[in-house]
Amino acid sequence: MTEKTERAHPVYQLATSRRTLVLRSGELVRIGRHPDNELVIDAPSVSRFHARVSWAAGTRRPVVHDLGSLNGTHVDGQRVSRGEVGEWSTVRVGQVDVSVCLTHPALIPAGAEDLACRLFDEWSPDERGHIDGPEAVQELLLALERSRRTVTLCLQGDGREPGWVTFARGGIVDVRAGGLRGVAALRDLVAHAPPGPYLITADVQPCEAPPPLSMREFLRDEARRPGSLLASGG
Repeated sequence: MTEKTERAHPVYQLATSRRTLVLRSGELVRIGRHPDNELVIDAPSVSRFHARVSWAAGTRRPVVHDLGSLNGTHVDGQRVSRGEVGEWSTVRVGQVDVSVCLTHPALIPAGAEDLACRLFDEWSPDERGHIDGPEAVQELLLALERSRRTVTLCLQGDGREPGWVTFARGGIVDVRAGGLRGVAALRDLVAHAPPGPYLITADVQPCEAPPPLSMREFLRDEARRPGSLLASGG
């Protein structure tokens, strides 16, 4: 995660239990049973050409249009013939749910399908500061969670390899520190991070992210774990 990535515009993702598609500004995705659709759903409740989701260039959000389907199209529980899609909506076609969420292409591994996506809405400039030890690291991580940031935090402790924590809308999706990764790396950072500078940047790199980890829940669980080096649960 030491290399910078090119900043890119957010994209929407449409995901069923079997497939994930990317929707960019100026594009549309057709949904239905027929193989000519971009998002094919082979289910009896779904019409051959059931609905389409389009995102007109220059507009803030995509719009779903029902195409005269037999069983209807719903957006967040409301049946619609035309409806705006939110940043984390569920579009139901027939009896099948299509999850729609705004994300950043840098968080999507190449060729990924069935990806658990998270909202991206982060255009802030880089931020720099200084922490004075593990407790300050815990507070900084909790602050990023509370503000639902989508950023990478680089801890540049003196005399030590940098630690990296990637957040997606306040949830931790990747941690690397001292040759460790994941929960083990997070434990190392919050228990042993030395004083030093830090960088918060909106530049991120692809990661095959598990479901996001809550920092608050992590600290709570660590405080209860036998042998934990943490002084408190945050």
